[in-house]
Amino acid sequence: MISDRMAPPVVFIITGNKAEGKSSLASSLATIIESRNFSVGGLVARGRWKQGRRSGFDLVVFGSDNPVPLADAISPCEPAPDRFGYPYRSRKGPTVGRDNTNSGAEALTAGRFIFNPAALEIGNSAIEDAMKEERDLIIVDEVGAAEIEGRLWAGALRRLLGAYRGVLLLITARKNLTAVLTHFRIDPAGIFCTGTTTPEGAAAVISGHINKCTENGKG
Repeated sequence: MISDRMAPPVVFIITGNKAEGKSSLASSLATIIESRNFSVGGLVARGRWKQGRRSGFDLVVFGSDNPVPLADAISPCEPAPDRFGYPYRSRKGPTVGRDNTNSGAEALTAGRFIFNPAALEIGNSAIEDAMKEERDLIIVDEVGAAEIEGRLWAGALRRLLGAYRGVLLLITARKNLTAVLTHFRIDPAGIFCTGTTTPEGAAAVISGHINKCTENGKG
């Protein structure tokens, strides 16, 4: 439990190239942190694969055993994909897809993926709940171009950066790293790169900062 910590939050970054295990590193690190009696909140986006190609993501909220479909890959030549039962708004065109279910909600697209509005609501609520519950570590996977554009996890992330007093771990692709740091004005306490960082090593660094934050709160 944390309280009265110094602002802003201590921010760490996990970065790497596509499919290099960023989310897996974050999940393994979280397990180690929890084994040290620290609390972890937030979420990771676990990849799904089909025939050697990323086919989508499942949302995994820390503290929950029920993954939720978060995003599916869509083909540029697929004019009206039926995903999650929602119509979706293409970034380059009008709303398409079925319009007779889940009236009032639209799926969002980012890159070649279409996102499940219900999962986005669950994920944003999980981030907000973790902040309210003052979790020692909050993980957000992942932060990229969509968040820079003000979509997906952007609102919850801005509230975290403004009001959270614990340790924050953000996952971002290497190609988006500089843009994310610049846009959100983040001065990271450390950057963990896939391929050169072990979960044990990253957990040791983060645990030390959680302890420092707790001591500052008690002081």
